[in-house]
Amino acid sequence: MSGSSRRAAALLLVTASALTIGIAPASAAPTFTPGSPGVGDRLLPGLGNGGYDAEEYTVDFRFEPGVTTMAGRTTMTARATQNLSRFNLDFAGGVVHKVRVDGRRAEFRLEGEELVITPARPVRAGRGFAVEVEYTADRAAKVPSPVDETAGWSKLADGGFALWSQPDRAHMFFPVNDHPSDKARFTYRVDAPEGWTVLANGIRTGERTAGGRTVVTHRTVHPITSQVAQLAVGKFDLVTGTGPHGLPLRSAVTTGKVEQVRPALDRISGHLAWLEQRIGRPFPLETYGVLGLDGNRPMHTDALETATLSTFLTRSLTELEQTEPVMVHEAAHQWFGNSISFRSYEDVWLSEGFATYFGQLWEQEHGGTSVPDSLRRIYGADQEARTALGSIVVSNEPKGIFGLARAGGALVVYALRQAAGEQTFQRILQAFLDRHRDRTASTADFERVVTETAGPEIAGVLRDWLHSPTTPPMPGHPDWKPGS
Repeated sequence: MSGSSRRAAALLLVTASALTIGIAPASAAPTFTPGSPGVGDRLLPGLGNGGYDAEEYTVDFRFEPGVTTMAGRTTMTARATQNLSRFNLDFAGGVVHKVRVDGRRAEFRLEGEELVITPARPVRAGRGFAVEVEYTADRAAKVPSPVDETAGWSKLADGGFALWSQPDRAHMFFPVNDHPSDKARFTYRVDAPEGWTVLANGIRTGERTAGGRTVVTHRTVHPITSQVAQLAVGKFDLVTGTGPHGLPLRSAVTTGKVEQVRPALDRISGHLAWLEQRIGRPFPLETYGVLGLDGNRPMHTDALETATLSTFLTRSLTELEQTEPVMVHEAAHQWFGNSISFRSYEDVWLSEGFATYFGQLWEQEHGGTSVPDSLRRIYGADQEARTALGSIVVSNEPKGIFGLARAGGALVVYALRQAAGEQTFQRILQAFLDRHRDRTASTADFERVVTETAGPEIAGVLRDWLHSPTTPPMPGHPDWKPGS
């Protein structure tokens, strides 16, 4: 071999050796793209945002009586699900002053109800990041809604406020990924003058008073959706107690009205114990109670299953005969709707159907209207709904989301209970709750649980009730006829 050949061979050997120890050409630079504005929900396409999963929100407010504006700061910790060049939060009805991502100033702009954020450095997929938004919220702002424009901030008679966030109002309160598919834990810190009571989801974890003002902190132990967030500041009396298995109970009602609503408050522990027995699983959250307000409520609901602290008007809590089934309904939502949350607004029946059914069942077992009597009229209208809408649980327009999910959803739940029998029905519920606790679930997820737990025959009954263009027979009620 010539000298030049030997040198060439040596060079090839060195190159091959280098390759075997991992020296390789540089990889292509990653591509970063914007997160989507919206998550593709057919009924409410403007809600939510893509590109990340929120993990926790810390919401700070300073409350001043006599004005509708509040200085706010919200910090969201999240994890990127794609390489993000920019991303959105939902926000409306306020003014944004400053945005930071991981401590660095970020560019931002408001486009309708979207806060568009461009970080100084793009965010890699899989990486955690923190977004801090300083803003002013205005409780007098009017923001259109395809569902109910009367929801949102509630002005209390004492000059305070509360929230009716469902389904699309939470982003009037703070910048948020405002869709139920993205659950997160919440921490609230509210600075208010002494003499005002601060209430929120979760457990009160701190209270500090100085200079005539008090900062109160609440935190949720479990992740919740933004549409069941609650924050209230007003003149309230607190009522505490103990529920099943030592569960802390905490309720609040307008100052001076505790005795008027005492019979309702005294029933809460019994409601939870009854639900635990019927469902077969303990209460799934860290605390529970009710919030009684003297203020306005939305047109589409009489009460709301705000997580750990269901919201009612105070006067409704004094009308126990009419309100008690509603109290059971909202308590049942803590399992169905809050512990397990629906993934899209086409899946709302998984929340409203079960809550409505258990409210009706409680009424039946306590001397009221029976479940069959409550549902037979709905069964009679079933075919009309299927023909007009294609479903008895999914509306074809936003305004009908909750009404159809309550009525049609309860009918589906009852049909499943009738077909499966009580023991198998409970096993289905327990398997569903165990598998999806603290998570979201879709109709398809529930159908899978029914198939695995009860078998193909019962799954077929559920499938017909959910998807058939014609009204199925109601198990156990051969005399029920569509249209009758």
